[in-house]
Amino acid sequence: MTRPTRCNSQDELDELLLSLQELNLSKSISFRTNYMQAHGGFCDVFMGYSSKHGEMRVAVKRLRIHILHNRDVSKMIFRELKIWSTLKHPNVLPLLGYVMHDKYPCSVSQWMVNGTVRKCLDNSVALDILEMARGIAAGLLHLHQKGVIHSDLKCDNVFVSDEGHPLLADFGISRVMSASTTLTFGSSCTAGSARWMAKELLMVAWDDPNSGKHSKATDVWAFGMVVYELATGLLPYPDLRNDLQVSMAIISDQFPRRPPSDNNVCQHFMWSICEMCWVTMPSDRPDMDLICSVLSENPWNQIYTPPRRSPSTLEIDTLGSKNRCKWIT
Repeated sequence: MTRPTRCNSQDELDELLLSLQELNLSKSISFRTNYMQAHGGFCDVFMGYSSKHGEMRVAVKRLRIHILHNRDVSKMIFRELKIWSTLKHPNVLPLLGYVMHDKYPCSVSQWMVNGTVRKCLDNSVALDILEMARGIAAGLLHLHQKGVIHSDLKCDNVFVSDEGHPLLADFGISRVMSASTTLTFGSSCTAGSARWMAKELLMVAWDDPNSGKHSKATDVWAFGMVVYELATGLLPYPDLRNDLQVSMAIISDQFPRRPPSDNNVCQHFMWSICEMCWVTMPSDRPDMDLICSVLSENPWNQIYTPPRRSPSTLEIDTLGSKNRCKWIT
């Protein structure tokens, strides 16, 4: 009984791969080092070069899933790659293609020298936080308009382009990888990260087939946490040490502590965006179209410099016609 199912599954996978041939960069990617540049919960990242793109330096992200051992999950991954390849927006990281590393699928995108927004915050790189928030919101709105749910939005999954613009990445991948209960190399993956997860993702109702599933509303909640990251430089719930504590706080309707603002307009504004997104009832949350509209109306232009320790006061200095705010300690 299982034999036909396996054959059908393999046939479907072969057909899907055939439809993605124009994205196959297996003959174009070369490596000058086998050194792993980074690794996460479900992938390992290597630096390569694409001859098809003028020897462009690229990020080759190898997913920890063997296509022969996990055919159904592999099909889901390649479908996500196909969708990703169709998304064209200034705030979405473009997919250049894919390669196979042995039997492990790898996505290929341009190497981002500046790294992620999270890396910039941790390294005290000056960022225009309002433009970052606007760009991330615009990218997320584009995904939603195309029927795509990000599922794992956080500053660590937003890259900074050479021009300083935010680029959304890794949308949908964590959700797909969670479909595999046992991943190769012995790691496991959850559909999203607890600090950015909405309450409805943590409170599963067994009689509701949509319970625990990511949605546009859960993306909106996560966007509020991203704004919190931008405004404070901190991870959500910075005083809580593990995901269990964070999950209990979210279930108990406890939000990240509001940072001191000294009645500063820009900080009040950023916090108001967070509160818009952290409404308990998913149906009562605004959509990204409304959030983009609100962000576009704000006249402030802030550059945030993350603190090296907990912020104590907020300083505002006026440079020409632009007000820039930063934490000082």
